[in-house]
Amino acid sequence: MDLPNLFSTNLDKENQVMTIFIHLTDIKIQSFLLSISDEGAQILGKSSVSDYEGIDNCLVRVDESLQQLGKKSEKVTSVIFGLNHAWVKKGEVTEDKNPLLKKLTDDLGLKPMGFIIISEALVQQKISANSMFSGIIAVFSEKNLTLSLIHQGKVKSIETVGRSSDGKGDFLEGLARFSAKSGKEGFYLPSKIILASLDLDEKELKKHQQFVYDSDWTVQTQFLQPPTVTIIAQNDYEEMITKEAAKAVALQKGMTKAAMAVITTRDLDVKQPTELDTDELGFSEVNPEEDLELAIADEVVEADSQSPTSFGVPISTKELDKELASINENNLKEPDFEENSESAVDFSGKKSNDEDQEYGETKHIFDKNRSKDVVNGKNFKLYTLIGFIAGLVALMVIGFFGITNLAIAEVGVVLETKAVSKDLEIILDTSISETDSEKLILAADKVSKTEQSESTMQTTGVTIVGEKAKGKVFIYNNLVAAEKLLTKGTILSAGDVKFELDDDVTVPAASIPQPTKLDPGKAEAFVTATKIGAEGNIVEDTQLLVLPYDKSSYYAVVTDNDFVGGSSREVKVVSEADRIELLADLKKEIIEKINKGFQNDSGNGVYILPSNNIVSEKADFNFEVGNEAESLSLNLTLEIEAIKYTSEDLKPLATKVLASEIPENYKLFDGDPQILSAPTENALNTLDITKPVTLSVNISSFAIPVMSQDRIKDEILGKSIDEAKLILESKDEIKTVEITIDPSFARSLVRKIPRKLEKIKIEFK
Repeated sequence: MDLPNLFSTNLDKENQVMTIFIHLTDIKIQSFLLSISDEGAQILGKSSVSDYEGIDNCLVRVDESLQQLGKKSEKVTSVIFGLNHAWVKKGEVTEDKNPLLKKLTDDLGLKPMGFIIISEALVQQKISANSMFSGIIAVFSEKNLTLSLIHQGKVKSIETVGRSSDGKGDFLEGLARFSAKSGKEGFYLPSKIILASLDLDEKELKKHQQFVYDSDWTVQTQFLQPPTVTIIAQNDYEEMITKEAAKAVALQKGMTKAAMAVITTRDLDVKQPTELDTDELGFSEVNPEEDLELAIADEVVEADSQSPTSFGVPISTKELDKELASINENNLKEPDFEENSESAVDFSGKKSNDEDQEYGETKHIFDKNRSKDVVNGKNFKLYTLIGFIAGLVALMVIGFFGITNLAIAEVGVVLETKAVSKDLEIILDTSISETDSEKLILAADKVSKTEQSESTMQTTGVTIVGEKAKGKVFIYNNLVAAEKLLTKGTILSAGDVKFELDDDVTVPAASIPQPTKLDPGKAEAFVTATKIGAEGNIVEDTQLLVLPYDKSSYYAVVTDNDFVGGSSREVKVVSEADRIELLADLKKEIIEKINKGFQNDSGNGVYILPSNNIVSEKADFNFEVGNEAESLSLNLTLEIEAIKYTSEDLKPLATKVLASEIPENYKLFDGDPQILSAPTENALNTLDITKPVTLSVNISSFAIPVMSQDRIKDEILGKSIDEAKLILESKDEIKTVEITIDPSFARSLVRKIPRKLEKIKIEFK
């Protein structure tokens, strides 16, 4: 949906307008009814904060929130949206969010005026309150964290980080990007951090506040001191975003005076307060054709090469500037007294006619001595006046020279720093006791950690179990030569089913009672099937072979009863693969847990590398391979050994390396260098703490110019303040200069740098 340009050049001025302002995130909405006039802005109504899921549900929730705004809102159709930073790209609403906004405006009969970006609106409000504001404003949404870096009233950078379960890590990732920016431009990150959100409640914001406080700020060298972290209160959050929305609408409508009134209003009047749970919002910034400067009284709101816009079009504030200039001019007009008014004073010395008449009627009472008295009186007054003026002049001269002699020029010089950095590889070696700075070999220590854990899995092995069939047979011997001893285990077969003798059996030799008749030898025996299963349950009179003999020599026959007892079934058993898989999974889990412990032990200048080096292992399974079981449990204890090193050990190496990168006439900043280190990927994959490990290191710091205070004093001695600033700021080594005269009451009289060196104080910053 192509939303109309919020700040298009509309010169049709109106005295009063009402509009709906909808604050919309990925999961929450809130609506406001705003009244905007030349006297400022008012919140005529506001809804509670509602959750939603999906476009259709969002439509229902927005409709419900509009109904909470009261009857005055029923005839209002114009709407301005407050959106997250991630919803806008290059000044336009992203394609995936357009369908939602189009659905809302079409189905609810709303006329879209445009949008503001919440995170940038908060930035604008902070700069409006303090033109030299410095800080980091963090706006949390359900999916993203938007951080805005403001330095001395200028937006230096805006970063959006995808949110994960590691809230502290998300925040530090954004700060790392800011550190690169501040390092390049040579300024420290501000020590004020402000948190805001509509999606997160106060409890969740306080949790993130604690995350920030718990961070190790000793390694964050871009901060001069640990930052303070504050949370924007709900009411303040609503006021800030609604003021930016009202100001944007007023400017779009050509209501310059109204926009000015909104900016200068401290608190918006809420006519119909409704309980709300929000945080802070922002105002869109894009690169305009010209720099936008908005002057209100003595404050100047200045954006860093950007002006507040929406839909990629800059706001025009020319009408607002003219209005402010007119007000200032009217405030400077002199009082105009009428000639005959009681306030008028006549210093001409002329008397009125009444005065002359009175004088003529009374002058006869004076005698001849009057002339002498008058002359003496005039002389006395003249001498008194001359003496007073002379004394005043003398006092002024004495005071002037006294003040100029007392005055001290305090010169604050901000040096033009240069970022220096070096990427290198350092060898960590646990086999040496001392660091070799020349060869960049760092002596490291071994640390170990032991963890025990238990895990269970379902078995996957399958086997057949059951009983073997048993029965009784008669074994026959057809040979008359001799009896036959068949030992235990002799195999008898009935087709594919085999049996074995339970005990040794001796079968008598055959006999020939008659010439044509053979009586085989016969012996009773018990046999058992060689395999489990019902196949061994053979029936009575079944004939079996006695292996490996031919049937003509020996054979057997099942007697009396059928074989019984043979059965089989499938059961789950422990397989070798089960044990291997369970061991590998639990081993990985314990190693991750131990490395997490190493990570927690790191900090305050101590670094412990993640390790897979197992120095001892004890695994206890509750079943062996082949045991019948539905599940398999393992109790595993591992000891992991890792490499530890400290930033203190790295500093001598870092300082030595950076010394070679310092430009001529510069020196290394006295503070500790920033050190970012990690083992190389190859070293991690083949980590063996018994061997040297390659460490990839980035070392960075600042180089500051080497300047002499006496030389600076000599160059500006006796110069005017403006000339002294011009001389110093023309130097490449100096960024800015601020000169103040102390004490403060001397500043209106002393416009030059003192001529005495001891009256000049130089402070390098």
